[in-house]
Amino acid sequence: MKQPTLRFYLDNKVNKKGERQILLDISLGYSETDLSKNKKRYKPVHFSTLCKIHPENFGKYIQKGSKRVFVYDEATFFRYSRKNRFIRIRIEKITNAVNEVTNDFYIKETYPTPKEFKDALEIKLGRKKEPVIKEETVLEFLYEKIEQDKRDVEMKKKGALSVYSCEVDPPIPV
Repeated sequence: MKQPTLRFYLDNKVNKKGERQILLDISLGYSETDLSKNKKRYKPVHFSTLCKIHPENFGKYIQKGSKRVFVYDEATFFRYSRKNRFIRIRIEKITNAVNEVTNDFYIKETYPTPKEFKDALEIKLGRKKEPVIKEETVLEFLYEKIEQDKRDVEMKKKGALSVYSCEVDPPIPV
């Protein structure tokens, strides 16, 4: 698995205060091939930072050919984040979590799908709870097994234990 590349950008939706949400694209190098078109399509992980910011504090407009494009500018963002450290800390936490999740998959030697990576990242950041696997004790298992066998005998299921196989021989006196 290669080291992911991160790209921060702003959402197109503007709220009443004129702020936009900061989003993140994580490129893992994961691709799917469309056999009908013989094309390889790379799928990034789309992730929200849950932070809102005014566009002028996030980046600047630059001229790309004949288009005027808004891009992330690190100097502008860090000048703003001196006053509002919350956003900078949140972005650093997400960046660190991405590196930790990447290392976890690298150690396991697995190549995750974007959904698996996103789920692991949300668990790492505490946005989602890890699925809990209920472990039952041996005693609970045995009681459940006995009850199931009793139900099978009552219903006269094929292959169920018979009443005679459940009886225990009395101990032999010495």
